[in-house]
Amino acid sequence: MNLIQKFTIPLSDIARKAKAVPRSLLTEKEAAALLNVTPSCLQAWRYRGEGPPFIKISARCVRYRWIDLQLWIDGGRFSNTSEYAGRAIS
Repeated sequence: MNLIQKFTIPLSDIARKAKAVPRSLLTEKEAAALLNVTPSCLQAWRYRGEGPPFIKISARCVRYRWIDLQLWIDGGRFSNTSEYAGRAIS
């Protein structure tokens, strides 16, 4: 099992959970699966002050709101390369 398979959660499971409770909080692993990155990538983004907004529940517990992830993804949408002028999602 490679690293991607280890952290992959079917998106249908994540969507079902989020729709069941609109304000539900996603774990780091679920958020990473939704964004198709590893949890360590999310950790690096948090450390650098990049990436989607997160909620710090405790010293070792981080959660992501579904809506925050969707808005963050939508913020990186462009129609052509001249629109973003070197701007990446952050």
